[in-house]
Amino acid sequence: MLTDEDAIDVVVGCIRAVSGVQTVDTTGSLDDAEISNETRVNNLVDRVVNSNQIGVPSKGQRIEASQFENVDSDTIVNALINIVRNQSA
Repeated sequence: MLTDEDAIDVVVGCIRAVSGVQTVDTTGSLDDAEISNETRVNNLVDRVVNSNQIGVPSKGQRIEASQFENVDSDTIVNALINIVRNQSA
């Protein structure tokens, strides 16, 4: 399990990498952060799961892509942070 700070770093960093936005409102949806279609959602999940630079592996943990089955552009960023925090091992 990641700390709150690490989970936020991972999610916000991966959103920035995929969408190019600098400011991410954690109370907004992924669509608000310009993660607005299935391709971008899939790219975000791939970075969270696999990136040794900014994803969960960068924090010395792992997470399965299956944890993100129900994530789409309407998902609230904080909900994604909770998944990353609670499901990482």
